[in-house]
Amino acid sequence: MGTKGLPNQPLKKLVAHDAKCRHCQTCMLVCSMLHESGQSSLQQARLRVEWSLDQHQARLTICTHCRRPMCIEADCPTGAIGQDQKTGLVVIDPHDCIGCGQCKEACPFGAIIHDPVQGICKKCDLCEGRAEGPACVQFCPVGALRLKEREPV
Repeated sequence: MGTKGLPNQPLKKLVAHDAKCRHCQTCMLVCSMLHESGQSSLQQARLRVEWSLDQHQARLTICTHCRRPMCIEADCPTGAIGQDQKTGLVVIDPHDCIGCGQCKEACPFGAIIHDPVQGICKKCDLCEGRAEGPACVQFCPVGALRLKEREPV
């Protein structure tokens, strides 16, 4: 895979503070609106907010852009998923993805969704190319999400 992602920026990942989250799902709505041409669909969001009854708090499921991503090691038959070696950003090319779901099954965090309408898999791309950074971080009303920098891979 080529160099996709945020060139010349340090490796970043989303960090969730489950205890702060109020399950308003604003992050999911803005994510879907940004990635789905203005349409709001919780099913199309690249992150998940679920309520944990036993812990009495929200649980956020997000891609951590792992250093050794199991989703990439799943050996995508079309090479649609890859990791930018400069930024560490794990991305799925929607033009190459055939929706086989191998990456989705391999992700230990459940951070990859399958879109049955488009027939492809999708995941968080940290709002690649958006000057303001991830929309979920910008619009979370309680600051439950933040972007954390870490050393390059």
